[in-house]
This record gives sequence, structure tokens and C-alpha cells, in this order.
Amino acid sequence: MKWHENRHDTTVNHQQLIKFLMASLNPNIGILGKRLAAHLLRRTTYNVSKDRINEFATMEVQEAVDKLLRQPLILTEPLDIQTGRPWLYTYHNRQYDSVYFYSVLFWWVDEAIKDTTINHRMAFFLHTNFTTSWTFNYSRNIYDHHDLLRKYAFGSFKELAAKVTVDNLMLRYLDNHYNTKFNPNENYAREFFELFTIGKGPQIGPGNYTYFTEHDVKEAARLLTGFQGTIPNQEGRLSSIDPDTGIPRGFARYDRHDIEDKQFSEAFQNTVITGATDADDMFRELEEFVDMVFNQDEVARNICRKIYRFFVGRNITPEIEQDIIEPLANEMRQNDYAFEVVLRRLFESQHFYDEDDADSTDDTIGTLVKSPLELTLHMINHFDIEVPDAATDTFRYRHFLSNGIFHNMLRKNNLYLFSPPNVAGYPGYYLDPARDRNWFSSNSVVGRYSVPFQFIKGRSRSRQDPYMGDVKLDVVAYVANSENINNPADAYDLVIELAEYIYCEMPDQDRLDYFVHDILLQGIAIEDWTYEWTLYEITGDDSEVRIGLENLLLAMLQAPEYQLM
Repeated sequence: MKWHENRHDTTVNHQQLIKFLMASLNPNIGILGKRLAAHLLRRTTYNVSKDRINEFATMEVQEAVDKLLRQPLILTEPLDIQTGRPWLYTYHNRQYDSVYFYSVLFWWVDEAIKDTTINHRMAFFLHTNFTTSWTFNYSRNIYDHHDLLRKYAFGSFKELAAKVTVDNLMLRYLDNHYNTKFNPNENYAREFFELFTIGKGPQIGPGNYTYFTEHDVKEAARLLTGFQGTIPNQEGRLSSIDPDTGIPRGFARYDRHDIEDKQFSEAFQNTVITGATDADDMFRELEEFVDMVFNQDEVARNICRKIYRFFVGRNITPEIEQDIIEPLANEMRQNDYAFEVVLRRLFESQHFYDEDDADSTDDTIGTLVKSPLELTLHMINHFDIEVPDAATDTFRYRHFLSNGIFHNMLRKNNLYLFSPPNVAGYPGYYLDPARDRNWFSSNSVVGRYSVPFQFIKGRSRSRQDPYMGDVKLDVVAYVANSENINNPADAYDLVIELAEYIYCEMPDQDRLDYFVHDILLQGIAIEDWTYEWTLYEITGDDSEVRIGLENLLLAMLQAPEYQLM
């Protein structure tokens, strides 16, 4: 029955209302418009700008998601941050490998800034699941690990779980490099269950965590004995190459492998995996182990919850579990654990755009706190701040990335990029109940507010930084560009146009009045702003408008509204 036909029947009305308010994976139909386009871009990429928002605003939802998922990612080659020359196959003197670490890390950030697809954001999500740290290995292994994550950004979670197990960076990070039949090491086996795949359920008995047991950890550790990480040779190459990806991997040492059969618990239907007969057969054992784990329904549910919390929202209610997580998990299992299927269904859904109930402003848009990485890279892209070229301006490139981004903007905001504090990862992605709100705390608020200050002032608050001084946002030039601001001579038009593109929702009139009168004008008549701007356009003297514009941008970028996405 239709709602209006039963408006006097309160029982039917209540049932209809409950149905109407259900979280929905039904496709969101129609043109995105600016607000929803900005939401999609903020949640899926580090490349958000007025031009990109306007471009996506004209697209239908499916077309926009296609562009993010299907557009090819074209990467440049990493460059040595000391010389500006190609890094990948140059000689790696291990005495100076710490320098090469940064060549890879800076390259990743530079490519993430330029990436117009979802690839880098999804690769970072995979990093938060398969946690590693660059401080535990060689620079070539760090590069290969992130190459692996990018290759599987839209691929099979199941395949990636097998590949990452013998990844050179992972083998050393979680000590499976040292796991032998003579001295079994359970670190990786435990985290494979608890953090990477099926998750740790409620403990229902001694050593029994619902979805796996301590016995399963011991058997998995036995199965994984003998895999060792390799060390780059003088040409930076590694001899053991994965035949599917072409990426270097660890190798199998049969003489260190436990060749006996492994029997798992009732959590895995008492599965027995036959011991390997040679080094090559150790990879067969690994595949059967991964198959066994991924045959459990909870694996898909667990990863879909993580995807939801990373891209949509921190809170998973019983309704979301039933109407969003379970259908996504079913679809993932039916498609060999393909990420693309889940991402497409989620990003095209009414729920993602908060269009599945009567209030489209309460559930998803503007509900996540930006991480320091999103805060910084979104600002760089929105204001078109040019990163020095690694090949032609190596010195400035190195110090801007090192001093400016990594130290002042990320580490001072408690994000040690690709070096999380523990194997669980970054608190902003796992620590309940706050999760993403951990990025904004009494310990980090000063650091967050310093990010726009550094871009606008060209220095940190504490000292003049020569490597930030010429990498900055010229606020007058930005506002004067008609592609950025249509009518800068009108104070309200200026503030409204800025707010429309940098905030998730348009501020109310009182808030707009505050930005205009208290920040930009600081007590002068609104007509005086028009006069001063016109005078600047005639004379080129920006001394009267620069102070107001810098104050305005600082206030708007330090505002609570800008911390959200």
C-alpha cells in the first residue's frame, strides 16, 4: 500500500516509515551536483579542487564512479632525492639506504597528490589493513610492497592476502622471516587471523576467539615456516619474483619448513593441510591455507566493515550491519573477493550520499574527521600549490617534502606516514570509540591549525623555514584568478564561493556574517572592501587586501567545518 493511502492507519504508517528509513544500497540515480560530487571526491581521492568538483558535478553517479575506478593510473619513476636521477635500479649502498627510504616515501606522496583516481586512497586503506613499517626494511622492499598494494587496489582481497604473506617488507616486519621449524614464530600467523583477515571475535573459551583459536595460530605458524625475505643485490634487484605480479617476493627454504600435516580447529571445519614435499609445494600449502580462511563468511564481513569505516562512517549500527555490510560481504564472496565490486556498489549507493532517508544531512556527508594526510593533500590540490619538481629542483623538492609535509604537517599531527605506532595501525582507523576523531584532539589541534598557516605564511609558527618560504599559497593571486573566485570585489560572494567548495555544507547566515565582518573586514564598511579591491586591480598594490585575505583563508581553513569531510 502507498503511504498516502494509509495516512490514517498508524500501524501501517509506522511499518512504512521503518522501511523508508532503512539504509539502502540501491543506486543513487541522477546528476551529482556540486555537493555530492565534492563528497565523492573527498572520500575517494586526495585530489580535490574546484575544477574537479565542477567536472564531477555534471556527471551521473555511475559515470563519476567509473571515472574513479576505471581511469588508468600512470606513475612516474621514483627519483633519488639527492641527485634527481632514476632511483629504482640504481646502485643501493646499504650504508645510505635510509636516504633511499625517503626517495620512495616522498615519491608516494607526490604521486598521491597528482592521482585523479581512487588508487592511492585505496592503497592507503590496504596499508591500514596490512600494516607494515618502512623502518623495518630496505628501500627497494618498501617500494615493492606499495607497488603490490596499488596493483590490488581494485583486485582480489583473497589473492592479496596470499601475496602479502610472502612480501619482503611484511616477512621482516612481523618476523616471519625468522619463523623456522627449529624455532616457530607466531607473530605473523596471529596477525593474519586477528588483524588482516577474519578478525578476533568475542572470546568464548580459553584460547578460543570465536573465529579462530590459539591452536589455529600455532598450526598456521608451522605452515608458514621457512619463508624468508630477500635482500637487494648491488643493482637493487631481487632474485625471487612473483610470476603473477612481476614483483619481487620472499623465497621458500624447504630445509627450514615444517613438513608435517597441519590440522586446524572446528572454527575451520577441522581442515587438514598436507605438508609440502618441496620448496615449490610450500606455496601450495600457503594457497590452501588462504582458501581455508577465506571460506569463512566472517572474512568478507570483517573487511567490508573496515571499508565502510574508512570511506563512509565510524558507526556501524545493527541496521547498517544488516542492510549494508551483509549484502556487500555476500557480493564480495560471490566475486572472488574483488574490491572493485564492493567499492562500486558502495559509492553508487543511496546510503553513501545519505539519500536513503528523509534527512540528507545527518549520516554520512561531513561526518568523518580528515586525517593529517587528507587535510594536507586536499589543501595542496584545492589551492593549486605547486610541489617542486623532483628532477629539476631536487633540493627544494627534498626539503619541502621532508621539512614541510612529513615533519611539520604529518608528524606534528601524529601521523608517521607508513610507520604506524604498532601493528594495529594508526589509532584514527581502529581505536574505538573515537576512531577518526582521534585525529582531532587536544594534542593535535595546534598542529592541525598550523597546516594552513604554513601554506599561507610560508613558514612554521616557531621559525622562518627557508624550505617553505617559496612554496606557499599567494592568497591574492588565488582570489584574483576568475577561475577560482568569480566576484572577489563583493565580500559576501567571495566568502560564499570559498565555502561552497571547501566545506561539506554551506554555513548558516550567522557564520557567513562572522567570516565577512569579523575576519575579512574587521570592522570596516562592506563598501570599503569593494573600493580596496578595485584599487588593487587598478594599481597592482595588494597591501590593503592581502592582510584581510590571509586572515580570511586562515580562519576558514582552521574552522571546524574544514576539519570534516
